Amino acid sequence: MALVIGLVGCKKLPTVDSIEMSRSSIFLLKDGSMQLSAACNPQDANIGLNWSSSDTGVARVSMDGVVTAVAEGRAEIMVSSSRNPAVSCKCNVVVSDPKGIQLWKDGPHWATYNVGAYAPEDFGLRFEWGNPNAYYRNAHDTGWTSNDVDSLSFIKDEYEKTFAATIKADLTGDNIIYDPAHVHWGGSWRMPARTDFMNLWKECDWEWTYEYKGQYTGYVVKGKGEFGGQSIFLPAAGVGKRNKLVNAEDAGYYWTSTYFADEPTHACELLFYDDGIYPGGHLNRSFGFPVRAVY
Repeated sequence: MALVIGLVGCKKLPTVDSIEMSRSSIFLLKDGSMQLSAACNPQDANIGLNWSSSDTGVARVSMDGVVTAVAEGRAEIMVSSSRNPAVSCKCNVVVSDPKGIQLWKDGPHWATYNVGAYAPEDFGLRFEWGNPNAYYRNAHDTGWTSNDVDSLSFIKDEYEKTFAATIKADLTGDNIIYDPAHVHWGGSWRMPARTDFMNLWKECDWEWTYEYKGQYTGYVVKGKGEFGGQSIFLPAAGVGKRNKLVNAEDAGYYWTSTYFADEPTHACELLFYDDGIYPGGHLNRSFGFPVRAVY
């Protein structure tokens, strides 16, 4: 009698066409963590994912996608298919470990870099005034991303529909919950008030440079007297307008926490060029400016 062996329930495994990660960029403080997830296309190919980090000294990732910030810097988290390692996806990770420097007696401590940055020359994140939701350039440098939704951001008419547009007071006291520096870094960190930037201008020496670390443009701001060995660098980070980054490397714009009551749609800001520093100005609150924090 012939023996017949049948193969039952076997089917060809689907081909993995692509992988999508839950975030394309994340911004963490040292020792912070975030759960990433990934999905294969087609969905029935969601079997076997391998996670890795380009620099485990900056950020580690677990086998199930939990990213832990180790030290200040930038790294890439990669996830690939175990069946087809050539199919992969990346997420940029920026780890901040903010420190403060005092530049004059009884003055505040100034952060050594912008909120969401990892080094003094890094532009960091962008914010509308009174809105702690952060924006950064998308992977193709064609627009802004927030929570991985590409959009035309920093539009006056759209901003006026948000809660941030209804705030009619400084981002202090009860309103500090709308201060991006405090929200993202916590502790005693806050946005500088208009008077903080005015004092920074008066109490320090400002030197414009095109060659900070050999290639970056902005102002080196140095303390005087007993604080002469202390300095910070303010990069000429430009301004976010709609989907564009404008005047990068030519001008610096930084929000303050100070509301401008004479023009209710404006807030106070620091503006500078290579030939002028304007710490007491004001602009429409819908623009996308970086934030330099103090405590």
